Amino acid sequence: MIPYFLLLLIPLFLQEWLKSSNKTLCIRKNRCLTGENIALPAFLFLFSAMLILRDKSLGRDLTNYNYIFNIWGNATLSSVFSQYSECLFKFYCWFIYNYISSNYQVFISLTALITVVPIAFVYNQDKTHGYVKASIFVNMSTFIMLFSGIRQGLAISVGALAYYFVSKSKFFRYAICVIIASLLHHTGFMTLFFLPLCKIKFKKKDLIWIIASFSVVFVFRKNIFNVLVNILGSSDERYSATAESTGAFGSLILFSLFTVLCFVIVDESRADDETLMLRNILVFATIFQTFASVNTLAMRMNYYFIRSEERRVGKE
Repeated sequence: MIPYFLLLLIPLFLQEWLKSSNKTLCIRKNRCLTGENIALPAFLFLFSAMLILRDKSLGRDLTNYNYIFNIWGNATLSSVFSQYSECLFKFYCWFIYNYISSNYQVFISLTALITVVPIAFVYNQDKTHGYVKASIFVNMSTFIMLFSGIRQGLAISVGALAYYFVSKSKFFRYAICVIIASLLHHTGFMTLFFLPLCKIKFKKKDLIWIIASFSVVFVFRKNIFNVLVNILGSSDERYSATAESTGAFGSLILFSLFTVLCFVIVDESRADDETLMLRNILVFATIFQTFASVNTLAMRMNYYFIRSEERRVGKE
């Protein structure tokens, strides 16, 4: 627990120290941090260090990934691409094993760096309210998942870039990111939803219809989820779980409060396109979170949008 507390206390200390002393910390020319914007970069730097330096014994899935790394590292290139499902991750393992290092600890550290850099890049586009964003970040389920879920961690990282490119109307780069995320992890196709969420224009007057839709989805969530699973051709048995084991209802309540808050306090006449897009993502994540009480697959599919929660709330 000590690293966890330091992860939050050090950025807070730096923030308050720079504020009280009225100092700036210049990393390089024209790149200076003050008490108003240092918390988020400091947090992301410490989080990156924790992720990169973590031991291979940390995280319940890392033992399995050690086996996967060795299997695909020793496979032939033709067998890596024999099936398209997650073939890019298989190729990633093969390439690291054969051309960089067959040491699993090196694989973990390098993957952590590749995972965290795009996420940090997107977050650092807006450093305001950094400590609020950092505090929410560590309390989201994705924070824990990034310590053990190597495949989806990479896909989420690419998904962060997909969000960035679609928000800047760079649709070709966005499409490339969608393809890469989908070939890294089977849930990567969820990044496709960033495009319609970028175009939808919800207003405060639509909140009543959003609440009504949420209520219908919640009541019929099991039936709707079964239909979605059948369409996707997935097996729901390997993801079977109770609501208590996924923490679904606690997160659902939190997301619902965030959603209502963002509709109530936002001045839509002054809000920019990114703010409205983030609010749309928050609405989608909240509604989709209702399925997490039925199956953990829904929780995994929602990780791409949960990462936007703290950025959305932090902008207010």
